[in-house]
Amino acid sequence: MADDLQKLIDHLNDPSIKERYRKILEDTNKRAKENKKKVTSYDYIEWLDNFITSNGFASDSASFPSGICSKTDDDNIGILSELYTVVDDYALKNYYPSNQDAYYISHDNSIIELKLFTFQGGMVFARKVEEAENVISFDDIVNNKENPYKKDIEKSLDLFGTYVSS
Repeated sequence: MADDLQKLIDHLNDPSIKERYRKILEDTNKRAKENKKKVTSYDYIEWLDNFITSNGFASDSASFPSGICSKTDDDNIGILSELYTVVDDYALKNYYPSNQDAYYISHDNSIIELKLFTFQGGMVFARKVEEAENVISFDDIVNNKENPYKKDIEKSLDLFGTYVSS
């Protein structure tokens, strides 16, 4: 076992292997940036809105019958989890609550629920809803607009922290 571990360490110290891993990491980071840019575009949210209108829902783990999805649909469905991550990051930074791992985003006259289901893996599910609480504007996400209540929430948290630590 110790010999195998040493072989692995020696293998990873090989400059050509390090370069391959560096290239994989670089490509992964580049793809993540491209996906983040794509899911925060109006083209993407409009595609999602239209896709849900046509199919009832979207999910990065669902198998749609042959012929339902175009290559663009498949590509966009494949990065639905990236949209959830962007919304989750924005919501946490701006103190928007999630409702059992669900967020509600508005665009035009639609409200889209993004829900994360976790089990051995994870699945993001999107559907339209008629109404919801704590709806986050897609425009606010794209423009990184601060929640108008954020400063008040932070003051309350600071005050609470003062009371708890006294």
